[in-house]
Amino acid sequence: MQAIFRAAVQPVATILLVAVALGYAAPWSHALDLFGHFRLHLLVLCAPVLVLAFATLHWSAAWRTLVAAVLAAAGLGPVWEGSGPGFKGEAISVLTANLHHNNERSAEMIRALKAANADVLVTNETTTAALSGGEALSDIYPHRLSLRTKGRILRTVIWSKYPMRDGRLMLEDAIEPTGAAAIIQLPDGREFSVLGLHLAHAWPGNQSRQIAVLGQITAALPRPLIVMGDFNAEPWSHALRRVQLLTGTGRVPGYRVTWRGAYPSPLGQVPAFLGHAIDHVLVSPDIKIKRVILLDIPGSDHDAVGAFIRLPDP
Repeated sequence: MQAIFRAAVQPVATILLVAVALGYAAPWSHALDLFGHFRLHLLVLCAPVLVLAFATLHWSAAWRTLVAAVLAAAGLGPVWEGSGPGFKGEAISVLTANLHHNNERSAEMIRALKAANADVLVTNETTTAALSGGEALSDIYPHRLSLRTKGRILRTVIWSKYPMRDGRLMLEDAIEPTGAAAIIQLPDGREFSVLGLHLAHAWPGNQSRQIAVLGQITAALPRPLIVMGDFNAEPWSHALRRVQLLTGTGRVPGYRVTWRGAYPSPLGQVPAFLGHAIDHVLVSPDIKIKRVILLDIPGSDHDAVGAFIRLPDP
């Protein structure tokens, strides 16, 4: 039995090392960012492989696993980078939530979002149930930017307690991100821009091309700026780094698992190991963060993520 384990640990250690290294090659090929999204998962997998390598006295496999673990851990630094620090006093609350296009618990989902009572809400994979029925988000949000449709899905919607102007919907997923943008007008005369996004996957998908146009989209939006939504990208990913650079924003720091769905496979759906942190709130440098929240969304495989923010003085 020990001989079998000893024979298996070397190729497994090699696969781990190669997979971690490929994640760092994403700047040359965006599809390789898919390996980067699993950097934390690979780090966790290094632990049992390292134990097995020591147990079987396979020093070559042990060294490869150690190198893979160090490389993986070193790439997690951006988790703690971002905008801050906190502050005291009144704040504006923003929230982003992927509601899931097949949400079968619409009434509970709406109640959860209404209880959160965010001043500005961005929803992705929004169902028409959010607009109508016995309870609806429109009850507390008199202003919204959404698609007019007789179908089930509204895609990305911006909901606001305050008036909006210069609203724009982005619905052509093959050309630019699915999303919406608007300028929010506060009662004291201040304004801030909100860009809600739902990016495609790193692979297969056209995430790279979607990100490439973000600089052009946000150039027309006045600051302060909030970019939030489902990025399908981990905090340390090449994709999210590009989004921040192109939009001139910084991510709210910390690691928050927001997706606990399942991976498709030839054998059916496989529950996600550890989940992924792919829903984010990004803000321009002139916005301060008071605190960040996570909210369970009934019927969705995503948690909502939100922040209490302070805008710059007039």
